[in-house]
Amino acid sequence: MAVGAAVASHVNRPWTLRVQTTGLGELFNVVLAGTTVNINVDWGDGSAVENFNTAGTKTHTYAAAGTYSVIISGALTGAGSVIFYTAAGNTSTKIKSTTPITSVKGITSCNSMFREAGLTGAIPPQLFAYCPLITDFYLTFLGCFGLTGAIPATMFST
Repeated sequence: MAVGAAVASHVNRPWTLRVQTTGLGELFNVVLAGTTVNINVDWGDGSAVENFNTAGTKTHTYAAAGTYSVIISGALTGAGSVIFYTAAGNTSTKIKSTTPITSVKGITSCNSMFREAGLTGAIPPQLFAYCPLITDFYLTFLGCFGLTGAIPATMFST
């Protein structure tokens, strides 16, 4: 595949997190911050896509154990606009992988975004390439002990 084709394929795919739950009724929390919030979350379990237009913690309960593809899209504006996953209920450890962040605009901070996540394997190339406003990476990957490999040279570029 040509380099240009790889870039185009990322742009056309939404930001997806692979989330794994191990029991009945497990919670997954997404924390949204920003002056203006317009975020859609498809929790990946067949429930309706939810639109959130206020900042704060958004919680979803998974009825069954399993692996889910959580798709996040939309926009955040304002200083400190960030999406992260709280440790309450071990939410962050449930995140097993991520695709490049292509379908959320306006993120300015990745502070604690993947903190203590159960990410395994390598950080995906171009993870932050489509987020030109980000200036804060404090604690982004702190405690991600399952990561392997080098930091990709294209983590911030296409």
